[in-house]
Amino acid sequence: MFAKNRGNLPLMKKTLLIVLLILGLFIGSTVGEAMEFDTSELAEVPAMEIEREHGGDGSTIEIERAEVGAGEDIAANAILYNAYFKVYSDSGKPIEGAAISIGGEVVAVTGSGGLAQVERTNGQFDYTVSKSGYESASGSAVIEDASINISTIRLKKMDHVEFTVTSGGVAVAGAAITFDGRSKTTSSSGTAAFWSRDGSFSYSVTHENFKTATGTVDVAGDVAVEVELSGAYLAAFNVVDDLGASLGGVSINVDSSDTVVTGSDGTASLWVEKGSHSYVAGRDGYDNAAGEFYADSSLKGVNIEMTRKKYVAAFTVTDENEVPINQAKISMPDNIVFTDADGNAQIQGLLPGTYDVNVSKDGYIDYMGEIQVVDATVRAHVVLAQAPEPPPPEPTPTPAPTARPTTRPTSRPTPTPSVVPTKTPRPTPSSSKTPVIASLMPSPSPSAGAPASPSPSPSPTEGKELLSVGFNIVDENGDPMADVETELHSESKKGRTDGDGYIFYLDVEPGAHTFYVMNDDGTARAQKDFVIEYSSATRFETGAHVYDDVFVKTDLNSVTMDMAVEGKQIDIVGVHEGWSPFYSELPSGGNSSQPFGEGNMTLWLIGGVALLLTLVVVFIAVRKRSGKVASSEDDIETGGQ
Repeated sequence: MFAKNRGNLPLMKKTLLIVLLILGLFIGSTVGEAMEFDTSELAEVPAMEIEREHGGDGSTIEIERAEVGAGEDIAANAILYNAYFKVYSDSGKPIEGAAISIGGEVVAVTGSGGLAQVERTNGQFDYTVSKSGYESASGSAVIEDASINISTIRLKKMDHVEFTVTSGGVAVAGAAITFDGRSKTTSSSGTAAFWSRDGSFSYSVTHENFKTATGTVDVAGDVAVEVELSGAYLAAFNVVDDLGASLGGVSINVDSSDTVVTGSDGTASLWVEKGSHSYVAGRDGYDNAAGEFYADSSLKGVNIEMTRKKYVAAFTVTDENEVPINQAKISMPDNIVFTDADGNAQIQGLLPGTYDVNVSKDGYIDYMGEIQVVDATVRAHVVLAQAPEPPPPEPTPTPAPTARPTTRPTSRPTPTPSVVPTKTPRPTPSSSKTPVIASLMPSPSPSAGAPASPSPSPSPTEGKELLSVGFNIVDENGDPMADVETELHSESKKGRTDGDGYIFYLDVEPGAHTFYVMNDDGTARAQKDFVIEYSSATRFETGAHVYDDVFVKTDLNSVTMDMAVEGKQIDIVGVHEGWSPFYSELPSGGNSSQPFGEGNMTLWLIGGVALLLTLVVVFIAVRKRSGKVASSEDDIETGGQ
């Protein structure tokens, strides 16, 4: 039996081999189905030739055929395994042309079925899958002695956002567009495009010749964004204060829409459209400045001057019984006012700062204090205390009456009395020309520490004759002020200086006076307050307040003062006995001089008249004697005949 079947053994072996082969094919097909790959799709994966595709952000990338294990040194005997990728869109459709990148290099590209195959050695690797118009996807995988199937990768479709930039309907090239943190520049057609995920994103469009445009784009699909740029002209603002200094921190609003703020150099700029524009500039402590300008190719800049705010000082002057004092004199730098019947007066146009104040009235003690102006009207109530009665004058021997000249020399016209000028002069009694800026503090009242000084307005000395007073006036350069109108108060007198700057007033009482140098329009150019008093010697002293004291020797009836005018002030620089101004140069302050020696000008005049009379008498006597001699000779000749 065994002998019969021995011849069938080769047939059985062949049958067994066929069965094993069929079984192997079955197992292979089962594994293929388990990996979800279609061999026909793998066959469709194109060879990795050089291709150009767009990246996920819209940029262009270059895909080249990569060697297995790109970027690595592969041993000759290393075992390679397959990593299979399948890429779909979020809608479930295969994505052809998706780039598979490992280590920053593209190693494969999906075919029409969305499949790609990469050979790798054992170990972990990171990958990125990207496709133009889709959001990129990244991940990592590990190969351990076998090929692997990467889980299906789904790329989310991105939206196409295209900007078109124009101005007046004309495309603007070179405009910089910033969108969702990315930037692009418009082409010659004025366009630039971005790939974007869904959402709301801000953008800005800038160009050196236009105003910056900003906005927001809501992306839920492809979007076309049109941007119109305006403002082809640059308005450069330059702001200064009323002293000409650059002023920073000024807010400039143009056309009630756009606002710029000046820097420390006082400048700011804004792109505007061609045409007329209005602006309002403002800053704390300054009055608003408004204006207009026209923007075109000739626009060079817009200059703005800001004026500091000015305020009012309101005064009420009363006595100690709260009775208003009328015509009280209130003096501040560059300002003099007088109270009305209710004791009220105002000084306007005051800048913030600290100001010295002097309030005076005949019969009252002067008030001296200060006010501070900050950002509102300042109100001050000044109380003047009654001045004490002056002590009776010491008896002095009455000098022999001395004749006063009743007329001026022929070279100097006699001034005539005049009425009080219709305009109240407002000269500056204080030597301070510029107020000191400080903070607000209350103005003290006399009861709170005002100095109890006597009134600077003494009454004329009892029994003294009226004086003749001359004024020799020079300007700040020492040149005579010729042919200028002057006035002397309290009892108003008026006259013009001669060619030497000299003016002479008769019948001037001792006491308080104000001397004015006037402008041609009748307003006061400068003034000086002084008091004339009798004393043992002629001299002058600068007063502690606004008055100077001029002391005249008791036996004199005429005096000349040297006055120097500087700005709105007049300074007394010399006092001379007598009324003639003929001397070579001004004496030093306070030193009296007698240009004609010890004698009085009146004595010189009387002596001159006496000499003239003597000469006339002698002349008449000589003529009479000559007539008699001639008559005698005629008689002798007649008798002889």
